[in-house]
Amino acid sequence: MNLNGQWNFAFDPGKSGVEQGWHKDPSGFDKMITVPFCMESKRSGIEYIDFMPMVWYHRTVDIPDNWRGQRIFLHFGAVDYECRVWVNGRQVGRHYGGSSSFSFEITEALKEKR
Repeated sequence: MNLNGQWNFAFDPGKSGVEQGWHKDPSGFDKMITVPFCMESKRSGIEYIDFMPMVWYHRTVDIPDNWRGQRIFLHFGAVDYECRVWVNGRQVGRHYGGSSSFSFEITEALKEKR
């Protein structure tokens, strides 16, 4: 499943999003960004070119029923420079480095449809 497209987005200039619980409640994310474009790019819809120490992305994803019972991984082509990933409020991984691909298994953090 390709997750490129529109994502909720927020700037975190004070790097306080973790302490404020943004990984559990992204309701304050006030912008949209088009992935896979970086926030500096016009095509991202953000086009912010000044330094920003931390930003946040959020998206809801429905896992197909025919994936049930399989291990599910979230793959990244690259992230600059530090990436922490939460699924349903649970941290599933952390990566450092700007030009390498990486993956996190998210199976245990997924929720059943209701």
